[in-house]
Amino acid sequence: MGYSSNLYEKTESAAEAFGVAAVLVNYRVSGEHLIRGFLSGFQEQNNGQETKLNDGYIGWVNNGFWRKGKVLTIGQQIRGVFPSSKNSYRRDEKLLGVTVAPSFMFNLTPVGLRGVTLIYQPQFNKNAHRLEQNRQFQNNTSYNVNQSLALVWSITDHIYLQNSFIYAMAWSYGGVKRPDSYQFFYEAGYSFNSGMTWSLGVSNSGPIRSFENGNDQTIELFNNKTASVYTDLTFVF
Repeated sequence: MGYSSNLYEKTESAAEAFGVAAVLVNYRVSGEHLIRGFLSGFQEQNNGQETKLNDGYIGWVNNGFWRKGKVLTIGQQIRGVFPSSKNSYRRDEKLLGVTVAPSFMFNLTPVGLRGVTLIYQPQFNKNAHRLEQNRQFQNNTSYNVNQSLALVWSITDHIYLQNSFIYAMAWSYGGVKRPDSYQFFYEAGYSFNSGMTWSLGVSNSGPIRSFENGNDQTIELFNNKTASVYTDLTFVF
C-alpha cells in the first residue's frame, strides 16, 4: 500500500494525492517457476472517495531463467492482462492484453561496485479491443513498448537506493504512433525483515514532443511542475 502527492501547484482538475493499494499473489510451480496474479487500486483523495481499480494480470514468471556465472541473470515474464479498470472495460472496451517482459540483471560486484545491480527490462504489450476507437471517439492503443533501466545499490542488508528510468512508446490501430513519454524514479528503502519494506521516493514524468511553433518537450531529470513524491509499505506473507 502507498501514498502519492504532487509537488506542483494543485488545480481543480488535478488530483492532489492518491492512496494506493495492491495485492500480488505468487504460486510456486517448481524451482523458480511462478504463477503470479496482480491487482491494484487507488483513491484520489481530493476528488471524492471512490475506489478505482487498475488493470490486473495473471502470468508466468521465472526470474532465474538463465545465468552466466555470478554476473548476468536473465528472467522472463509472460502476462495476460485483464481489463479491470473502468476506463479499459467501459470507455475503451478492451478485451485482453498480452505482455512479454524479459529482464537482464547485471551484478556489478565483480567489477568493484559492491552491492550494485543494474537491471534492464524491455516490455512488449499487445492489446485487443472490441473496436479501434473508444466511446470518446479516440483511437485505442494497439500495442506499446516500454524500456526500463534501474540501478540498485544495496548499502546494507536493510537499506537500498534505486534510480529508475522508463521510456514508453505506443501505437494506435493502423500503425499511428503516439508521442513518446518517460518516467524517472528516485527511491530509498528500508527492509525491516524479510516480509516488510518501506520506501520513499520522487517521480518525474512527461511526454516527449517536437512542436513547429513553441518549445519542444524533452526528457528532464527533475521538474517541480511535474514531479510527485510517494511512499510505499510492502508486506510479503
